[in-house]
Amino acid sequence: MQQAKLLFQRYEKKYLLTEAQYRQVIEAIREKMVPDAHARYSIKNIYFDTEDYDLIRTSVDGADYKEKLRLRAYGTWDRNKNDRVFLEIKKKYDGIVYKRRIGMSFLDAMFYVFSGERPEGLTDLETSEFDFFLKRHHIVNRTFLTYDREAYAAADGGELRITFDTNIRYQTSGFSFDEKQASEQVPVMGVLMEIKNPMSMPLWVAQMLSKYQIRPYSFSKYGAVYRNNILKEEKRCSVQLSAQV
Repeated sequence: MQQAKLLFQRYEKKYLLTEAQYRQVIEAIREKMVPDAHARYSIKNIYFDTEDYDLIRTSVDGADYKEKLRLRAYGTWDRNKNDRVFLEIKKKYDGIVYKRRIGMSFLDAMFYVFSGERPEGLTDLETSEFDFFLKRHHIVNRTFLTYDREAYAAADGGELRITFDTNIRYQTSGFSFDEKQASEQVPVMGVLMEIKNPMSMPLWVAQMLSKYQIRPYSFSKYGAVYRNNILKEEKRCSVQLSAQV
């Protein structure tokens, strides 16, 4: 899947839909939105963090400034064919999401993250933000997370995008970049919709949300894995240690 854009600055809002709301939204957007070039596809991610999960802890604690580092592949990605992946830094401040990405092979990306040595063919301009990030944080790979996406783009060629994510799965140990190994399910009761636009929300979208009583839903996929799996395990271990003292 071709993903040419390497720098994003936009508003992103999430909503959790019931099946009935999902069908209503799909019907409502037909005149304004069209399926993107690939329409339905899977997304695979490796989320990196520090040994103490400092990045996701900051995020779930509700800090004004949040940042994440992840490796992402789209669709029928095949490591054996040396398909490209995208290393991404995602930041959020004052409601605006900033995302920078660079494309490379999976092996080059992993070597770059853990060694700090830039792959051949990339320039200082492309990697400066990643270089700074990797110098500030001692990074390890923490979570593999994959899900199915249905995506729509503005029919008029504008930058409005609406996506629907389902079947969110993850693995926190012993994983490779293979969605078949993601055996744990993220407990999301519905369809996760995200509206992405560089400008404020179009009036017709706001009217649609109001008509179908759809409210914003604060949700992070990696954050959900941390809360529902990692944090609970940390608390369980802490209780066990306290009992032994």
